[in-house]
Amino acid sequence: MNKKEFIKALKDDVRALSEYMTKMRRIFHENPEIGFQEYKTSSYIEDELKKMKIPYRKVGETGIIANIGKNNSKEVYVLRSDMDALHITENSKLEYASKNDGYMHACGHDGHMASLLGAIKVIKEHEDMLTKDIRIIFQPSEENCKGALFMLENGALNKGDEIFGVHIFTDIEAGKVSLTPGNRMAVSRNFKAIIKGKAGHAAKPHLCADATLAAATFVVNSQGIVSRMADPIDSLVVTFGKLISGTAHNIISGQANVEGTIRFYNEDTGKKALEKLTFIGENSAKIYDCTFSLEVSKATHPAVINDAKLSKEVTKAASLLMDNEKIVDTPAILLGEDFSNYTINNPGLFAFVGGYNSKKDCIYPNHHDSFNFDEDALLDAASLYLSFAFKDVLTKE
Repeated sequence: MNKKEFIKALKDDVRALSEYMTKMRRIFHENPEIGFQEYKTSSYIEDELKKMKIPYRKVGETGIIANIGKNNSKEVYVLRSDMDALHITENSKLEYASKNDGYMHACGHDGHMASLLGAIKVIKEHEDMLTKDIRIIFQPSEENCKGALFMLENGALNKGDEIFGVHIFTDIEAGKVSLTPGNRMAVSRNFKAIIKGKAGHAAKPHLCADATLAAATFVVNSQGIVSRMADPIDSLVVTFGKLISGTAHNIISGQANVEGTIRFYNEDTGKKALEKLTFIGENSAKIYDCTFSLEVSKATHPAVINDAKLSKEVTKAASLLMDNEKIVDTPAILLGEDFSNYTINNPGLFAFVGGYNSKKDCIYPNHHDSFNFDEDALLDAASLYLSFAFKDVLTKE
């Protein structure tokens, strides 16, 4: 088969699998399971791999590593999909809405799995065209950022392997994909602050130390970290999501608990932001005779930074399998993704796939209880997986 014939075969094969990928996506969507509890999900994937006669091994109770090829390449190309859902009660009107009350695929992982299954069907069909063996990772527990490290601890990658993943987003128009090099997704660190004062009667504030007022001062003053203390060129977010204080309307609070997150790309920027957060918290508390303590989570993953060489190679390959106007550059975002753990010691590329389509009511953001994406995105995601797997053949002059 010459290159032109091969390109046509890949395109035809992906289109032919549209119904299959849609069916699998809906099965996954109806049966969401959270991190390290993806038992049904894992079973569905195993059944499909068995039908394809693709060897695999289980990693823990739900993780899966499969292989396609002749086991004769020292370094392999790795395709990864996450598997887990979110602890969200679905509020959509979909016929295939979640049957598992309180849980939902609200971040596209159902689509990632379905498109990867479609892609590996095609790869298996054209196994003789591979220049390197393909390893497939179905990873549990992305949402709590523990799954990638778990898979790495169990031999998911070797030195020299290159890895590829996708993510469907509804803030990108359906029919568009992004393989932009450089910064893509941020480091995230969560924090919990405790402000302790002295409770008392609301009519006698002079005898109390108001933890609510100190907490409010802390939250307001911390807004200056991004606007006045960080380099405007650096991406940084300091967000407060939770503030709990007090027990009754007529009692001055003796303790306030504040929780939030910071997101950044530059490690020095993140370090300085946390130092400022501590400084502002301590002094905001001190003004009102309160004490302040801050607990910051360890970073569970670095930033997702796309390898420039892989970006160029896969963009060239993808342009042969999809229309050029589909491939666009998109800005970096401050969401987090544990895919980056795979790229600490290995080259990696993480693609964004558009899922927004107002005509199909695919308008809600990821993690929304009415989230849904245009299922045409499955074709684009599968095409990108194939672009990576066959990039050597597709880009050869």
